[in-house]
Amino acid sequence: MDLKSMAFMVGVGNLVLILVLLASYRWTRAYSGMGWWLAAQVCLVVGFAGGTLRNESIAGRLIATATAFLIIMSPGLFYIGTARFFGRRERRRAVYVVWLIFLVVWSALTFIWPSVHLRRGALFLSFALLLFAFAWELWRNRSQAVRRSARALAITDTLGGLIVLGLGVLEMAGADRTVGMSAPSRVMEIGYVIVLSFTMLMVFGLTLMVSERLANEVATEADNFAQILATSPGAMAISRLSDGRLVDGNLEFTSLTGYERDDYLHRTALELGLWQDPDERQKVVAELLEFGRCEDFLGVLVTKDGRTLDISLSARLLHLGQEPFMITLVRDVSEQRRREELLVAEATTDGLTGMANRRYLLKMTAEQLPLTSVDSPLTLGLVDLDRLKRLNDTHGHSAGDRALQAVAYACLRCARPNHTVGRLGGDEFAILMPDTSQGEAVVVMELVRSQLADAAAARGAPANQVTVSVGLATTVRADTPMDELIAAADKALYEAKAAGRDTIRIAQLNAAHPTG
Repeated sequence: MDLKSMAFMVGVGNLVLILVLLASYRWTRAYSGMGWWLAAQVCLVVGFAGGTLRNESIAGRLIATATAFLIIMSPGLFYIGTARFFGRRERRRAVYVVWLIFLVVWSALTFIWPSVHLRRGALFLSFALLLFAFAWELWRNRSQAVRRSARALAITDTLGGLIVLGLGVLEMAGADRTVGMSAPSRVMEIGYVIVLSFTMLMVFGLTLMVSERLANEVATEADNFAQILATSPGAMAISRLSDGRLVDGNLEFTSLTGYERDDYLHRTALELGLWQDPDERQKVVAELLEFGRCEDFLGVLVTKDGRTLDISLSARLLHLGQEPFMITLVRDVSEQRRREELLVAEATTDGLTGMANRRYLLKMTAEQLPLTSVDSPLTLGLVDLDRLKRLNDTHGHSAGDRALQAVAYACLRCARPNHTVGRLGGDEFAILMPDTSQGEAVVVMELVRSQLADAAAARGAPANQVTVSVGLATTVRADTPMDELIAAADKALYEAKAAGRDTIRIAQLNAAHPTG
């Protein structure tokens, strides 16, 4: 077989090896340096395949020079890629010097002092020198994760380098003198076979080295996450991002949910019914995919025994191998939420009657005023318990408190669902009535007055002495100041008191009001 045919076969063989490296690069982690290995293999393919086009013409000799240089680039690129793979800084200047010297020598022996065996010897010697550098970079690796495969590959490359070096010496000694760019040469034939064989072993070794590193890192990551789970003070779990199947959890997670490890392993949170609202997991996943994390997501968790817990969930996106997982930290904030609700209730609720207090009433009034219009009037009713001091003096303060509770009950019972009822303080109450005209408000207040006696009797207060005075003010303008609305209703209340109590008076706040 002539050298051109052998060069073509070596090129095809290395093309297959490119596909192997490309698959390793695509399907595993793209470690630093792997791209250099791919480039090195491409140089070999192009170099050997292009060698079939060389001949004695000027163009043929230029092609021979270019393809030979590509072949020599290959071990240098393998060396650079390996240094990058191990996270070390390569001595690229030394590689450049070897490439430059080879290019000068080859060009001189091709165009100035043609010598086939010296030119081929320079090719072998340069290739061997760079192969030794590649082997040394592998040998001095200290990583236990790939130590065995790296050492085996270093020995293989050293042996290959020695054989190539020997072939180079034979060529330069002229042991097999030939003439012509592609003249038959037993040494070259052996060299092509050696290059193909050792390239195959090299690619196999590199692929094995990558696989070992990946397996070690995955195992290390798994151990690290196991340690995190074991030592975490909170409930933690790891699930696959794709289908939500739980793959691990700690004792705190079991304590929180009530599910033992065998209960939840390889099942989804949705299958277990952990989410009260199944859509909440999708919200967490969407936030993870967008930001890589999810912080303090509030939700409701359902335990194995059916209890519901308010939870705060934080999650991170992580990868084991090439598969994405979600690691979640879950905290039970039920008690915290109850305390917060209690604080809110205490801040917005009157202690005696259990209804809204002055602060909440003013807040709701401020919110409703901007929504007011001719079609949606806002009416404020102020309700004052008549003669509270006389009740306290005659029947005791407990009777006065029961009378206040009776007024509160009557107001709450007669108000519409969209009304806000509260105690302003002392013996004064208020009903904020959105979408309510003066006429409709009067009907509500008459109902309050008519039910007071029954409400008082039910609470042990003197029914015949529990009456109220009412002042109403209605606005149809969104720009009405809140103080003006309250002052108008208060003025109407004063007029009701002056008229003898136990009556209703209406203030004229705007030019005209719908009467309903």
